[in-house]
Amino acid sequence: MTERKNTMKKLILSGFFIAMLFQQGYAASAVAYCKETGCYGWAENYTTVEQAITIAKEYCRKSGGRSPEIFLSSSGTGYGAIAYNSGTWQMHASVAYEDLLEACMVSHQNCPGADTDKKIVAVWYDYGGGSSPGQWDQEEREWVKELNDEADILESVLDACL
Repeated sequence: MTERKNTMKKLILSGFFIAMLFQQGYAASAVAYCKETGCYGWAENYTTVEQAITIAKEYCRKSGGRSPEIFLSSSGTGYGAIAYNSGTWQMHASVAYEDLLEACMVSHQNCPGADTDKKIVAVWYDYGGGSSPGQWDQEEREWVKELNDEADILESVLDACL
């Protein structure tokens, strides 16, 4: 009977650890915006949505925001983008999109004001790789850098087209 209990314990623990391996852990993101000043801040690839919200508000304050509010937050993986209208000091953001172009288009199209004053000011990829940004290995860092470089190239293309 004891051997049977030990076998069951091992199976349950093995299942638990396998489930933990496949859990997407660090895909929380948030965007904060201050209506009073037009300043914004964002955070991506954080452990929890609450942590991402705290960091996004902190970055908004650092950029000049006096009373940042959360514009949106997500625990999903994918591309994010922020469009900003310099004429109205308004913005729109999107997160957790499978396609970078779609994330940029949604942000741009939904940003209030004239199209001539809108610009994509931030893009990122929240990949939920299971390790916090400070713990990425070199391969993960290079992969995320490539994605962000591609996003920068796309941003330049969008600027030229929009």
